[in-house]
Amino acid sequence: MLPAASIALDGTSSLRLPSPTEAAAFGYLGVLVTATAFLLWYDALRRLGAARAGLFAGPVPVGALVTTVAPGPGEAGSAGAAGVLLVTAGVLTGLRQPAPTGVAGRAGRPVRRPRTEEEGRAPASSGRQ
Repeated sequence: MLPAASIALDGTSSLRLPSPTEAAAFGYLGVLVTATAFLLWYDALRRLGAARAGLFAGPVPVGALVTTVAPGPGEAGSAGAAGVLLVTAGVLTGLRQPAPTGVAGRAGRPVRRPRTEEEGRAPASSGRQ
């Protein structure tokens, strides 16, 4: 949709090859940043579990607010400050909850549940012969 709108509004002059600097930036963002972020995310899922890893999506709006204010022209305002406090409280509350059991344990290894007799374990010995 964007190329079609660009051609409709600006004509074919809107279609151009990127400069070498722009191409390098696209490569950096597309390969290094994006691929690294995905690898780190899936590693966090394996190590922490989905519930805890999902908490780290909470600070994204805080980062957006910081990058708006840090260069100078943007303002945080009271709504932004309240949002940062709310996100911080949510993440801290989520981190205080016990780690979920099931898919992965603390070291990233699968959690094993004891096998039952129906699954092939020999019955426990009563000590009598």
